[in-house]
Amino acid sequence: MNKLKSLIIILLTNSLVLAQEIHQTNPNAAPSIVWAMSSELDDALLEKDTASLRKLLHKDLILGHSNGWWETKVSLLKNLPTQKIRYQEFRTVGEPEIHHASENLKTITRKLTAIGELDDYDFEVDLKIIEIWIYENERWQLLARQSVEVEFDE
Repeated sequence: MNKLKSLIIILLTNSLVLAQEIHQTNPNAAPSIVWAMSSELDDALLEKDTASLRKLLHKDLILGHSNGWWETKVSLLKNLPTQKIRYQEFRTVGEPEIHHASENLKTITRKLTAIGELDDYDFEVDLKIIEIWIYENERWQLLARQSVEVEFDE
């Protein structure tokens, strides 16, 4: 009976450990670098600053919007100045989480609330975002990004 109890405890412990969500915490870069990359991207999108975006976006960028629309670096730089959407603020919710970090690659998730205007209608949308950043040509560049609309618990 003692062996059976021990076996059950071991199995339950292993199940609980494996069921937990695990996030890697920054093996190769300070979280401040992740904050800076994301913040610089947000500022450039808010200001429709195509000069900064040219530097921040990788040549092979795929950017997925929460409505399912995909853009490349070329299409984003072309469309951004003429889009009817105008972002007023990106309000960060919590801190970005680093899921993978190596010398030349970072995968992060973050949450933000986007506030803006589309065709004279105000909007506020909560987003969960995954970003893949690559270090190339002596700078960090956004290689891929996907956002999904969610409702944050307040």
